[in-house]
Amino acid sequence: KGAGTVAISAAGGVALAANATLAAATVTIAPGVTGNGNSLAITGNAVLGGASTGVTNLSVSGTTSLGAGVAAAGTQAYTGLVTLTANATLSGTTPTFTTGVAGAGHDLALDFSGTTVITGAAFTGIRNLSTGNGGGTTLSGAITTSGTQIYGDAVTLADATTLAGTTVTTSAAVTGGNKALAITGNAVVGGAIAGVTNYSVSGAPSLGAGVAAAGPPAYPGRVAHPAHA
Repeated sequence: KGAGTVAISAAGGVALAANATLAAATVTIAPGVTGNGNSLAITGNAVLGGASTGVTNLSVSGTTSLGAGVAAAGTQAYTGLVTLTANATLSGTTPTFTTGVAGAGHDLALDFSGTTVITGAAFTGIRNLSTGNGGGTTLSGAITTSGTQIYGDAVTLADATTLAGTTVTTSAAVTGGNKALAITGNAVVGGAIAGVTNYSVSGAPSLGAGVAAAGPPAYPGRVAHPAHA
């Protein structure tokens, strides 16, 4: 790992002609990366100001500042904290956020075909949070957003989970694994919820599918049944 910095600000961005490793204390790529089907590994901290597309796998060993989205054909692995400086969509097969994500009031969309793991203590300051692209999402802890949460793929609870936002939408099935699920805000249930010990919604729930809990579900708000669940 180098002690200095690498800064690339050319208007055309960075185009990879082969798999590449950039090693420095901080690697700054202001305009973004065109991967051309190659992988990029950054050993050190990374500042990615523009959209990165066409990479196979992306990894950063240090912290990452993201000013745009990253589209990968394979994995994305971030060892240090990821801080958003703009709304971002990340896509690929499987993401790894070892330290977590600081949203700084921005939106985060995680569109991965594999499993996305979101832990409440590590994901903070996000405005609107969404997942999708046919994979699965594993949740645990208290996940709080200032806006909405939309889980477009199947959800599995790894531990007791509280989802706090304006409206929390679970579009596909939720597998509780004998853990409790609490929604702080309104809830839109699009897929069956099963295997939870307790299920509660502090706001108004819209039930488009069934809820099977060991204890009685708690709905202080008015319940809507758009699909007669």
